[in-house]
Amino acid sequence: MSEGSEPVLRTDGLLKRFGGVTAVDGCGFEVMRDSMTGLIGPNGSGKTTTFDLITGFQRPDKGTIYFEDNRIDGDRPYRIARNGLGRTFQITRVFPQMTVLENLLVGATGTELRSAAARALHLLDLVGLSDLRDEFCSRLSFGQQKLVEMARIHMRPQKLVLLDEPFAGVNPTLTEKLVAYIEKLRGEGTTYLIIDHEMKLIMRICDRILVLDQGKLLTEGSPEEVQTNSQVLSSYFGDK
Repeated sequence: MSEGSEPVLRTDGLLKRFGGVTAVDGCGFEVMRDSMTGLIGPNGSGKTTTFDLITGFQRPDKGTIYFEDNRIDGDRPYRIARNGLGRTFQITRVFPQMTVLENLLVGATGTELRSAAARALHLLDLVGLSDLRDEFCSRLSFGQQKLVEMARIHMRPQKLVLLDEPFAGVNPTLTEKLVAYIEKLRGEGTTYLIIDHEMKLIMRICDRILVLDQGKLLTEGSPEEVQTNSQVLSSYFGDK
């Protein structure tokens, strides 16, 4: 992050309850423009629910979310996505009976077909799937489906992309392809907020780490600071 960078995303006091369970409890943080930020925490700490709140799949019970200074908490997912805030999911959501190319074109609905096709072919080349453009997604490996989903989310220009466990279940070779793809697009101006349990990888590729525990922001800092934080070590390894 360069000096003087500004937040592209700000959350403050987010609260989300499901019955008697508090999934997100007063969570607030910033994601700086052009950064690669990791969002980590033990299972059940509220990471995916936080993504759902940011992208409109859930409405917060309290709190605010600002994307590029526009308040978006309570907005519908399609409106948030149209403004350049995209996401992927833990479980891939490809269309299995459509080809790889067709899956990408779905992500460009409303765009002129010729330019959308050119964009799709460029992205498939970038992620190394050009040879599979006419293959049905049902026949791809899980890792290849992750690459398809990653390419599809970038069919439209994105200012911020939320990646929910992009490396889970992906073999090391495809993982490195994903990392290279993310870093290339980051260099072109996309900001990333990433959930993943691959700690070594997250610490390697991210500039800043946010740590959730029981729905609250436990701490934040550089990878080096977080890895030596006693609260973080206790959250992962201590008795709860």
